[in-house]
Amino acid sequence: MAHGNFRRADRVEVSIQRGVSQILTRGLPEDLPALITVTAVDMSSDLRHANVLLACYSQDESLVEETFRKLQGMQAFIRGELPKYVPMKYVPQLHFRRDDAAVYGTRVVGDLGRLVKEADAREQDHPDEPTDD
Repeated sequence: MAHGNFRRADRVEVSIQRGVSQILTRGLPEDLPALITVTAVDMSSDLRHANVLLACYSQDESLVEETFRKLQGMQAFIRGELPKYVPMKYVPQLHFRRDDAAVYGTRVVGDLGRLVKEADAREQDHPDEPTDD
């Protein structure tokens, strides 16, 4: 029995993630100041609460905070719209949480890409110099 509930929670998490993503990209009454992405949804065991993890892609912390303030203000609207995207008997309470790990990972990948380009440019400028390999 517990195994069946676990699988149902997984399906509900994925459905809510897709639904909230669609609402954020198409159905908000006003624009958000910064780009956000739904990275995951974590359902409570009774399926009554959903922690929606969001990554906000902005270097400006005040812009990130303003984005989350606006999003919290639209929580009831988003919850009301969710049944249009996800057919469900009961719509869970939505709790928006920052996912800074996703933003950090994106930043690290960008930094690594920049370092590789710089190394390639140095190698092109000085192709005959030995490397430290």
